[in-house]
Amino acid sequence: MTELLPNLGGEEGSAWRNRLDEAAVRAQRNLWRLLFPTDSRLLYGGAGSSVNGTVPFVRGGGVVAWINTEDGARDERVGGRALVGASPAVVTTVHDKAFAQRVATRERLVPEVLRDRIALLEPEVLHAPDAAAAVEAILARWPPWARARFTLKPRLGCNGRGRVAGRSGRLDRQRLGGALDRLAGRGGAVLEPWLQRTGDLSVQLRLGGEAGVTVLGSLEQVVSPAGVFRGHRGQVDSRGRVFSGHADEEHLREAAVAVAVAARAAGYEGPCGVDAFTFADPESRRETLRPVVELNARFTAGTVTVALVRGLLPRLRKDLGLGPGERLASASGCVSAPTSVVRSRRASRGRRATSCWWPSTRPPRPPRACSSSVAVRPRWAPRGPPSGHDTLQRLARTSPHVPFKPLKTKVKFLLAR
Repeated sequence: MTELLPNLGGEEGSAWRNRLDEAAVRAQRNLWRLLFPTDSRLLYGGAGSSVNGTVPFVRGGGVVAWINTEDGARDERVGGRALVGASPAVVTTVHDKAFAQRVATRERLVPEVLRDRIALLEPEVLHAPDAAAAVEAILARWPPWARARFTLKPRLGCNGRGRVAGRSGRLDRQRLGGALDRLAGRGGAVLEPWLQRTGDLSVQLRLGGEAGVTVLGSLEQVVSPAGVFRGHRGQVDSRGRVFSGHADEEHLREAAVAVAVAARAAGYEGPCGVDAFTFADPESRRETLRPVVELNARFTAGTVTVALVRGLLPRLRKDLGLGPGERLASASGCVSAPTSVVRSRRASRGRRATSCWWPSTRPPRPPRACSSSVAVRPRWAPRGPPSGHDTLQRLARTSPHVPFKPLKTKVKFLLAR
């Protein structure tokens, strides 16, 4: 039997247990367990279910964690058993944002405008009494545009939590408090300019087995201005291959594989994702790709999205008429309905995960709004009766734990042809 430890956010220590009841965490956890056999069991949660063994990440059972950490390995419900995959020590090494940055520097994957403008700060530097002055000394060597707005990110963290922002080459000492010590406790920090992002991307991979490194797919990420994950957009073809649709798709994947090969050499095996983004070059104003930002040495929301799309491929082909040579745009995510929609439909509050697919002849936008009981179609969707049914919503009728509820109103989640 496969047992699942849903320690989402586990890289930040033991605090993940306090977030188990958050709506977004519950939704992601419930979608994650669809990737495993029907006899799988969540160590925190209900009974498992699957989409017919969507992606065979695990064979032979064992305890599978969202991320392998020392805290997770010591969890009382794990009972001293070994976690499937890489050791927590290896995960900590390659999950550290410094690992991906060093590989990107070595492989010349850092955009020219950012070379020598990203600094890796060790914990001892941040613990020092003059830590703020040391950071400002680094900033003083940067050009004016780079130090005008900057950020300190924890090297071990997720979802944008724990960042420290600054302006004009200085840290606000009155508001800083113990932030630098907290960054030191998260493996150190990455100091970098705050850039005007124009897009966020990721490549999902699996390391191990005979192939060594396998690319599962690439996606466009939907994130908030603060960098908080909201969902994915992409394209899927009739063979189940998932693409971001970005013009630099090949460069994006090649860079991700370079980081994955380095992680494999360091002993990592299991699912992972490499994050990237595009930004407006502060000097040339041209859109530029930063193909390597960090390596997430764990399951990711992108892993789950790609796996579910592949697992549901037969139904997508049937319901949407997806044939050879065709691609459909896809969107999935955790978003909130506008207040007016929530009030008018009396929908329950909190975010829920949802997914839909529509033809790529239309721009791949996320759903305009959704919640646990309300979904509003994109504005460009044609009027009239729905031309199909949401496959995951139909799954919800047979798998009650899936975070989709049959809609009691006439508002439907449409699949526009």
